[in-house]
Amino acid sequence: MKTKNFFLKKLLLAAITLLFFGTNCLAQIDESKQFLYLQTGEVVYSNKITQTQGLFKDYLNIDNRRFELKDIKFINQGSGFYANTRGVLTKRKSIIAERIEKGAINVFAVEIVSTMRTNSGGSSTFHEKHYLINKGYDNLQKMNTRNLGPMVQGNNESIMELGKAKSYYNIELITSITGVTCFAVAFGVFFTGLAQSTNASPYDPNGGFDSKYLIIPGIAVGVGAILAFASNKLDRKRNKSLRKAIEIYNSANIPK
Repeated sequence: MKTKNFFLKKLLLAAITLLFFGTNCLAQIDESKQFLYLQTGEVVYSNKITQTQGLFKDYLNIDNRRFELKDIKFINQGSGFYANTRGVLTKRKSIIAERIEKGAINVFAVEIVSTMRTNSGGSSTFHEKHYLINKGYDNLQKMNTRNLGPMVQGNNESIMELGKAKSYYNIELITSITGVTCFAVAFGVFFTGLAQSTNASPYDPNGGFDSKYLIIPGIAVGVGAILAFASNKLDRKRNKSLRKAIEIYNSANIPK
């Protein structure tokens, strides 16, 4: 019994010590200086941070030390505060997001540009904006109602905004699924008509491409395009409500 109590006391003491030093470490981070916050929790200060690109890897340099980008969690430079989204947006690639709001809950944003080649030999460019959140120097999370809910617990106004965001998401989900279904129907009907006209006998007076196989896909594509536009608008409204929930929470938790 004494041995059990002894180990319990030791465990409690270790937990208190870890909590004290962990909190103390965060309190000592000086954001008026440039630094790298490593994945290990180590903070490396410097007057200048430079970047070099290797053949397969990117590095950040401080004085005589060189750090691989994947080993860095946060970067504080004169131009801004940045976070590594590796493990959140992608599993292996280190995409850097900029902090656009600092507070009890931080907000980071990054725009990912991707290019897709078309059948005609050209290319289409897509822009996709991502928002991420965290508290202090915790790990990043995607900005959504599920991740934000526990963070704003106890703030009724923020929770109400999350409710709005969830409603927008549910409608957006239904709209997106319906839009995709419309495009699928359009392609299905068009290719069905194309197959029938191809297999028709040249001596068949009723052969050839039936106009209904163009009218129905045309209507379906039109409806799908409208739904895609509506889905995009709902997504913006959802993000706006999420951002507002954060702003309300941050304004109520300004450090004294």
